[in-house]
Amino acid sequence: MDDIRLKINGLEIFVVPYLDNFIAYSPLNGVALLLNDQAVDEILHYYSKDNQVQSHFLDDFLSTINSKKPIDLIESYEYNDSTEIKFRPSLIGLALTTECNLSCVYCHANAGEYRDILDFDVAKIVLETVHNNAVEVKEPFDVSYAGFGEPTLQWDLFVKCTDYVRELSAKSGVECVISTATNGVFPAKKADYIVNNLSHISLSFDGPEDIQNKHRPFPNGNGSFDIVFQNAKYFWENNFSFAIRATVSNYSVNRMVEMYSFFQNEFPGIRVGFEALNPLGRGQNCELKRPKNKVFTDNFIKVIDLSAEIGGTIINSGFGRLSEIKTVFCKSLSAPSITLTPNGKLSACQRDGAPDYFHYGYVDLEKQELVVDYDKIREFRQMDVRAYPECRKCFCKYHCGGDCQDLRRVGVLRCEFIRDICKYNLFKLLKEEKV
Repeated sequence: MDDIRLKINGLEIFVVPYLDNFIAYSPLNGVALLLNDQAVDEILHYYSKDNQVQSHFLDDFLSTINSKKPIDLIESYEYNDSTEIKFRPSLIGLALTTECNLSCVYCHANAGEYRDILDFDVAKIVLETVHNNAVEVKEPFDVSYAGFGEPTLQWDLFVKCTDYVRELSAKSGVECVISTATNGVFPAKKADYIVNNLSHISLSFDGPEDIQNKHRPFPNGNGSFDIVFQNAKYFWENNFSFAIRATVSNYSVNRMVEMYSFFQNEFPGIRVGFEALNPLGRGQNCELKRPKNKVFTDNFIKVIDLSAEIGGTIINSGFGRLSEIKTVFCKSLSAPSITLTPNGKLSACQRDGAPDYFHYGYVDLEKQELVVDYDKIREFRQMDVRAYPECRKCFCKYHCGGDCQDLRRVGVLRCEFIRDICKYNLFKLLKEEKV
């Protein structure tokens, strides 16, 4: 039996088969129920008869579904030429360089294969603009160093930008949040500066020594495990906020439980993101491959169960929490935020080396201003799951927001994984009577 989407009393209700049961789910109410075959038949009969059939079960069912006030999705994804575009991003990603000191075999950005470095004068203009926006909209001034390459390789520029962000924040009184993605390959003095000047890092670290060294070697082929582990320990021992982002390949997929155990043993309570290898950049033709979906899903579920036993948090970018409702996958794209590329372009996508499609402007150094294509912003803001016909009947659509547009554009669809994890989490909560 396929999933069924019903609309009863204006509410979207999905009936989803799972194992020997059915789950009735109203995501905008946060209500889910386990049903048997007879209950499903009654619901479908009720629906087919224009809600005229009554039974005690249906009365209880509708009462439960209506017990919580639904979320009002007031944001509109329909824009026309007369719509005023309010574009005041308070979040910026700075891509300082395309250089890299590792040669990860699957790198989706082809990092280290060419050399672009961000001009500080260009960065200053964008930082000042975003800072002023943050003051105006009363939100934190949020600065992250994006990938493309390893941000800490351009260390003088890294420090210069960080100090300038803190200077702007100190003058205005607006809170600043500074973070970076990093491969963790740098000397102790850089680790110390990060601890004392940044808010958080996302550390790319693929697990036990043999996996890390196979996935993420130096250009000369030597392993990177020792220095990454050393810096991770330094962050941990100094109570610095960091999370781990681990890429999973066909080589490591059946060791995800081991990987998670390793991270929790060394850094108890750490947040770990497992992401399947994406066939982009060097990942298109490398010896490592994207793991089979079912194998990745089955092992991810094992890690979910393990995390309940030993602690920590397991995440994946495709699916967040059941309590999180969204109609767009990525606010970087829907707002959009600004990712400033090393060659001075404004991009709406923070993925390392995202295609030109996501570019929507540039910095005019002579006029000291941002040049923005508002038609492009209009287009980005229509990338809403409610606008995708293929997502209309999916019970997960308000949890994934239609998934990553970058991956969708290259044909990497994670729908099956997202749906399987969502069903598993729903069923688990229902068995624990927490939904």
